[in-house]
Order: sequence, then C-alpha cells, then structure tokens
Amino acid sequence: PYIGHLPMNEITRFYKKPSPLTQFIKDRVEKGNTITTVNKHLSFLNTMGTKAVKKYGCLPYWNNVLKISPEEGRQLGLQPKKRKKHLTREMEEVLINHLPLSNGNQHLRDKHGDPSSIRDMVTLAINTGFREALLCGLQWAWLKKDNDTVWYFEIPAERMKNYKYLENDDDQVFVLNSISREIIRKRQDNGSKFVFPLPGSLGLKSVKLLNSTSYRTARRRGALLIPDLAQTDVHSFRRTFATRLREKMVPKEFEKMMLGHKSKDDVTEGYIRVAKDMRARFFEYVELIVGQKEAPLRLFMEKTG
Repeated sequence: PYIGHLPMNEITRFYKKPSPLTQFIKDRVEKGNTITTVNKHLSFLNTMGTKAVKKYGCLPYWNNVLKISPEEGRQLGLQPKKRKKHLTREMEEVLINHLPLSNGNQHLRDKHGDPSSIRDMVTLAINTGFREALLCGLQWAWLKKDNDTVWYFEIPAERMKNYKYLENDDDQVFVLNSISREIIRKRQDNGSKFVFPLPGSLGLKSVKLLNSTSYRTARRRGALLIPDLAQTDVHSFRRTFATRLREKMVPKEFEKMMLGHKSKDDVTEGYIRVAKDMRARFFEYVELIVGQKEAPLRLFMEKTG
C-alpha cells in the first residue's frame, strides 16, 4: 500500500524530507515500533534494490534508502532500540523446560531421539555461541575430532557472517564442550548431511529457523515466571555464551576467536592458525562454562606458540 505501485527508482528517503516511505514510518510510530524494527524493513528494501542491479540486472542503479539514525528516530517518535539480555542459569532452565521435547516429526524419531529437537538446538547455541543461520545449517562434514574429548566444527569461511573480513579464506573453528559434544554424539547417523534435519519434498533438508513458534511460545510462557525472558531473543544464546566466557575470565583474545569474531583492521589475526594444541586450550575454556566449574586465575595472556 505504500510503494507497491511505484517503480523502484522512485523509492527514496531523505533526512527530514517527504518521501514515498513517510506514511509507512508514521504508521510504524503509531504501532509503537522501534528504530531497529523500521530499519530492518528499510534494509530489506535496500537488499532487493542491490540484487535487482547486481544479480538480476533489472535496474541500471540503486540508491540505498537512508536508514533512521537514533537522533532522527527520537524526533519521529519511534521507540529506542531495546537492549536484549543474556540468559542466567535460571532463565536457561525455565526456557528449556518450556520447549517441546519434539517438534512433531514423529516419523524421524529413532534411537537417537528426534533429530530436530529444538531443545538440543537451543542448548547447543548456548554452549557454542553459534548464530541462528549457522546452527540451522550445521553439517556433519564440518565435524572433526582430535580425540574422544576434543570435538570441533570447522566451518567453511564463506558460511561465516563476517566472511569478507577473514584472511586467506580460513575455516573457522568452534570447539565443543562436554554438553555440546554429547548432543552431537547422540545425533550422529541420522540419515542426513545436516545435524538438525527436517523432512522436505526432496528428502531431508536443514531447519530454516530457530526463532520458531515453539521457541516464541516457550519464551512467552517462561516470561510469566521470569519476566526478563521477554527481553531475550535467539541471539541471546550467543550473548549468553560470550557472557559466561567473560565471567570465567577467559582472555579476550581467546574469547574473540571462540566467537568467530574477526576485525578487518587487525592484521595479526590473518596469521593465526588454530592447531591441535590451541584447540585443546579452547576446550579447557569452553568446558569452564559447564555447570559451576571454577575458573583458574590467569593474570596475563598465555602464549599459544
């Protein structure tokens, strides 16, 4: 109703000037949307415009629609960005207990349980820091083992969100703690190339979304017991992993690598390779967040060879 009748090259938005999107933004204000929510819609529009030019050749050019800054958002009456929370141990327990044991795919059930159990997905996300897209598309081909204790996923660089910042197209290593390892162990030999498969018209395919109805329902019900759960989302699992590493005083350099963070400005990172000894150290650190294990006191960054 706002821009569907317009050619793409007439869809514009400028700071404090009337545009085809003015009424759309006014309606978002009335609905109480946040700046972040509106900017997601504008970003989607920019993505379509960019693909129309670069991928499909439908447009000769595309001028990105200006997104809304915090200052402009306040002037327009949009709600400020809501700061999401990480999960405490109590919040994690309540959320997990409200998640279904199965997502209803009973024909997939075997001795390993339901291969698409959302409980396992959430638990794995909390203990690895996997982003939603990476978790849903996780493949067995990426699983490696140094020994019976140190298991890890070696993720192809192009599957990482920050791929353009990675040096030498290095694959990213995510070492599993004992909780994650047991989840992966029980799901092996599930008949699919994906760790969390779903049935499709052409066979088993990957789960597409963690932010599902089952998850949102569990979060809503859990928030009746712990209101702070309402201020979490699927990215809170990654926040939880990072927060627990920090609570255990894991050195920031290791914390950054274990989260798969890379900076385009840090040249040194391009020279670092995660070899077997370093993976063993990663395991020590991720194992610290299991239960109530005590963190060793580390005053200085340890040498990694």
